[in-house]
Amino acid sequence: MKHIYLLVISIVGLLTSCEREDIPTYNDLTSNRYLYLYKAETDSTETSFFFYPGETTIEFPISVRCTGRGDQDQTYKISVVDEYTTAPAETYEIPENPIMRAGRAIDTCYIKLKYNPVLDTKKVRLVVEIKDSENFLAGRTEYRVAIIWFHNIIAKPKWWNSNVVNYYLGKYSDEKYQLFLDKIKVDLTNATDSELRNYSLLFKKYLTDEKAAGRTVYEKDGSEMEVAVLGNLI
Repeated sequence: MKHIYLLVISIVGLLTSCEREDIPTYNDLTSNRYLYLYKAETDSTETSFFFYPGETTIEFPISVRCTGRGDQDQTYKISVVDEYTTAPAETYEIPENPIMRAGRAIDTCYIKLKYNPVLDTKKVRLVVEIKDSENFLAGRTEYRVAIIWFHNIIAKPKWWNSNVVNYYLGKYSDEKYQLFLDKIKVDLTNATDSELRNYSLLFKKYLTDEKAAGRTVYEKDGSEMEVAVLGNLI
């Protein structure tokens, strides 16, 4: 986290002077409209091609907001901050003319992340920034920059939290997660408790069936792979 914090401080220093400007409200505006990211740059995001088996591109969404609502589609500008980007140029594609659709105050910009063998062993960083354009001025400094980390390395997903550990899939391990994806083939991001229970029971059944067939599944440390969910599929 320390290196991410220092990165954010450096980017803020690059983009602003000592004074921090405020975004005027729509009622305060004359002809200017402001565009900014939904999340501050301190909220860096991470994704992995590991979560998308067989895919070679990821359409990564970034939410953008604007002051006021236009009566027609309007383009805006987003660009790469080369100084802080470590991702090779061939691993991403930024839209040339993203659009804020008519009548919207919030819309989505999709950045294309492209698989490359370098991602198998290395996490890379893509830093993008909202820029002034014909239709919009860039908003507050801390809401101009998005930091995206991506790779193809197995990693504990954010949804595997203490609730999942205690009541559903049990303690996390790379081996368990890999097997879960191979056999159950589901992403549990934003899953409900009912969905978590159902898929955990499916995985439990797989482990139980393997053990009954004399093929007990073990963790890397030699312990039997287990889940925390109680009960069985009906």
